[in-house]
Amino acid sequence: MDNESDKLWFMISSNWLNQWKSFVSNKISSSLKAENKADNIRKSENPKIGILPPGPISNDELFVKLVEGKEVQSVIKEGLELNKDYRGVNREVWQIFHRMYGGGPIIVRDDLDIYSNDLSRDQRMKT
Repeated sequence: MDNESDKLWFMISSNWLNQWKSFVSNKISSSLKAENKADNIRKSENPKIGILPPGPISNDELFVKLVEGKEVQSVIKEGLELNKDYRGVNREVWQIFHRMYGGGPIIVRDDLDIYSNDLSRDQRMKT
């Protein structure tokens, strides 16, 4: 891995990541229940199967759509907080998640702050 890619952070919605953690552990954490986010977890009707995979990565909740005339542009919402609204993972973790689940959109930054330098366009070509 080159030094440049070591410094990149790929942002993932905490909501999606919590769904994935529930799937892997096959249980819903008490924190998700307390935050009323357990409804987002997909469960099998068969209790022997339990928690289902989360589906495609969905970072859409991190964006707001701005409409200017006929153009619609998606921009990062204001006031998002690290660990509460989103998490940062390295390139390898992002690629594993994306190969397995698909989805997006890709959000790449040079820092764990989602409002730091946006490198997403450059990384779309490389992933």
